[in-house]
Amino acid sequence: MTPIQKKYWLYFFALLAFLLLTTTSLYYALHKNIRLLAVSYLDTLKSNDSDLLMVSRVIDGDTVELNDGSVIRYIGIDSPEKGKCYFEDSSKENKKLTLGKHVVIEKDKTDKDIYGRLLRYIWVDGVLINHYLVKNGFAKSYPYPPDTKYQTVFDLAQKNAKDGGLGLWSSCK
Repeated sequence: MTPIQKKYWLYFFALLAFLLLTTTSLYYALHKNIRLLAVSYLDTLKSNDSDLLMVSRVIDGDTVELNDGSVIRYIGIDSPEKGKCYFEDSSKENKKLTLGKHVVIEKDKTDKDIYGRLLRYIWVDGVLINHYLVKNGFAKSYPYPPDTKYQTVFDLAQKNAKDGGLGLWSSCK
């Protein structure tokens, strides 16, 4: 084997090792994030009396109104605004997921935004809607410290949606 061939084999094995390590670390990161979501949901159910909360109106892709009149702005994500690419799709998906459904809401650090809306994570039947919308390309991950409990999960979901060309990642340029 010539020195050049040895060099190429060395590069090949280095690349293979890199890919193996990257794939393995992504698997463990995803597994850890899924576990975090499941444990958080169970903790939220235990500490939250949300049995009577139901979504009565969907305002847009990241904001809903509850039957008690509270307006909830989803933490950690941002969906397209009215008149922007993918606004209708994002709003329709949020409506399909939440309208008329019982929800569990979870507070992070900040109670309200400057518009008086409650800042919350919203769960429907064990699904974190904030995450679902990002994972499927209906919203973008949008960190707004100090409310960052699930931001790592949202960032990974956005990367996968973007890499997969899902939702707004394929429709909006």
